[in-house]
Amino acid sequence: MNKKHITSLLALTGLAIFLASCQVAPVNAKTTITSKDGAGTKTISTLVLVDGSAQITGDATAFPGNNNYFYIEDSTFENVEFTPKADGAKAKLYHDGYLANPNKKATVKEVWEEFAAKVADYVPEGFELTTRTVQSDDWKDEYMETVPGADVNAWKGYVFTVTYSWENVEEYIAKTKTLIGSNYEMSELQELDDSNTPWVTFTKGEDNTYTWTEAYVVNYWSAFGVFDGVMNSEYFNKNGINTFDGFSVAMQEYVIGESDPVIVKVDNLNTKDENGNLKFISGSGVIKNNTGLIAGIIGGVVALVAAVAAFLVIKRKKAK
Repeated sequence: MNKKHITSLLALTGLAIFLASCQVAPVNAKTTITSKDGAGTKTISTLVLVDGSAQITGDATAFPGNNNYFYIEDSTFENVEFTPKADGAKAKLYHDGYLANPNKKATVKEVWEEFAAKVADYVPEGFELTTRTVQSDDWKDEYMETVPGADVNAWKGYVFTVTYSWENVEEYIAKTKTLIGSNYEMSELQELDDSNTPWVTFTKGEDNTYTWTEAYVVNYWSAFGVFDGVMNSEYFNKNGINTFDGFSVAMQEYVIGESDPVIVKVDNLNTKDENGNLKFISGSGVIKNNTGLIAGIIGGVVALVAAVAAFLVIKRKKAK
């Protein structure tokens, strides 16, 4: 077993140990493929609860045997519904092992707003980051200043979404490697590269049906770099929690061409099949019109018309 594999195994083992004891941030992803060349867009969204101790009950589905790793079937967390336990009233700060307060903000709300604004610093260039707030109808920001254990069932969180696009599979691979950054070398994806096994493919079947297939852990490592930067910054108390402990990928949605979405539930505790091989996930759909090709043709026609127009203007000027 090589060093990279040992590191990856330790990462997932640490994640498994943490998941048994504390709430983690779910990561959902959506991949939309728009052309027969594999052009598409991907969003990776993370829901971070203001109170890191809020345990989810009732409305959100937990993974079997692990009620701290929850699943919301909404790739961008637009419609979030769940009920936290009553002990989730106060956001954790440096004294609880969660967020630090390096600039001595006066309120918990200010600390979280500063933290949310700084997340963009850890997203590589070429990727778009958006941040928005989600909360229950009965949430009040003064709950963030109450003592732990208060009888409050309301909740609030931030959704961080990273978005990027590509024109073909090769560009998707290159951009995903950029997003993963230096952690790529310790990932299972590097091991697949070393064995000449592609970790993403886009294939055509019958009747214009196309299938996008990729390694189970792509989104885990795609989110890891941003989490690692944030959780090792001055805005996070490094003694309270580490990167492997802080998040877990929960679902992947595929929209291929004109077909209905394909939802895949992901459990990072089981990344390999019964034979010990790394698992892959996929989504299929029908692409009748090559959107990318059409866009290229339209762009070419516009350029041609512009060139002809310029030529006629020059010709007229010479004729005068």
